[in-house]
Amino acid sequence: MSEDEGVGEDKFHFQSGGENFRVKEAEGSSEVFQKVLGEAKEKIQYFRTDLREDNRIAVVLSAYNAKSLLPQTLRETTDQLRQSNLEGEIFVILNNEGGDTKEYLHSDLDSQYIKEVANDIGVDEIIFGETKELDETSQNSRAIPRNVVLEKPISPRKNGLSLIVIEQQEGPDNLGKIRGLRDVYEFLRIQNQETGYCPRYLLAIDAETRLRPVDSKKKRIEINNNSGLAHMIEVSERGRKMVGAKLQFVPYDEKGNPHWEERTPPMQEVTSIIHGKKGYEWLPGGGTLGGFPEMVAILNTISQDLPGTRIEDVLATVTARELGIETVIDFQVVHANKCPRESEREDVLLQMKRWLRGAEGLKAVTGIEAAQKVIDNKILALFIHPLSELARGRKMSVPHLLKGLPKYLELQRLARKHPDDYVGGPATF
Repeated sequence: MSEDEGVGEDKFHFQSGGENFRVKEAEGSSEVFQKVLGEAKEKIQYFRTDLREDNRIAVVLSAYNAKSLLPQTLRETTDQLRQSNLEGEIFVILNNEGGDTKEYLHSDLDSQYIKEVANDIGVDEIIFGETKELDETSQNSRAIPRNVVLEKPISPRKNGLSLIVIEQQEGPDNLGKIRGLRDVYEFLRIQNQETGYCPRYLLAIDAETRLRPVDSKKKRIEINNNSGLAHMIEVSERGRKMVGAKLQFVPYDEKGNPHWEERTPPMQEVTSIIHGKKGYEWLPGGGTLGGFPEMVAILNTISQDLPGTRIEDVLATVTARELGIETVIDFQVVHANKCPRESEREDVLLQMKRWLRGAEGLKAVTGIEAAQKVIDNKILALFIHPLSELARGRKMSVPHLLKGLPKYLELQRLARKHPDDYVGGPATF
């Protein structure tokens, strides 16, 4: 074990990357969450960092029915990596066979087409792989990672950018983003243990992620500026902190382009406003950067111990904080999170229903005190944060925001009656 890796000092204290972390017992938390904290701590402690590369990054995203979204996401990602002088790998898992994403990326597509895709998105090569079936099924087969086999190995020392496309088999146990992440993060953990593969950073994004800087003086999103990642890297202090971009719900068109100027539905707009404020400081799955060992260990553990979660990003934030890892929201960078148009009322309600059910389920797992530090659903806070933004001069329509309040209260009441089951739930969306 290298000096940089660190050695555990006692049952609740350990080191990683030269930093000390202390595990706290979350008040009111479940036994399974205490298990998550213990396992994540142990995995971080024993990560190999002797071959860590300072200018290398791993990017992870799950794609399902993302044919219209993924091409531009990949172009923008490689562009930002090159701007930051980073090399490494972009891991895309075709979750549950990927739906229509296979029409854009799939190993059976013409080789010349694949070369054109690689050139278009700016990677040096595309490596395909697949997940293997379990030897036997069991009651918790949703939680068991599938082995990933690539057509060629990943070198722990390599120049350039590679796109790694992993084709996950279709089946009920692979439904949902968390099941795709289950297989990717186990693969990365194993790669580290077997070959020493250890980039400095890991960036978690979604198929629609667009990172944009915010003009600090005008408080406007620079929609044509693709340099958001560079600022997040600076804030992370070389991966010592886990940094999340500020959430911005945005409707997308059928071609996969965000309509930045279009008004979002009231509940989604309130969520965009309050994200990053006290009590709403979760690191988003659509744009979180952190140290490779910490990110892999936490998400690897969550995906196996709590395979029913649909808000793995919020859960990862609580876990990181309970482990003593500093988490930060970078207010100078936003990430676009795809949301329905205001006219698509059923989809609007469904998106918020999923989020609120996940929030209520989180309380049962981590305990109310820990959960409310990053996802506080108190009505008073929902009023105070938008009003404080209004007082600072932010342009917003108060009647528009209030229009969503009755439906929000109704959805919250239903969510409390039927919270997500993080252990046995379906985790589909």
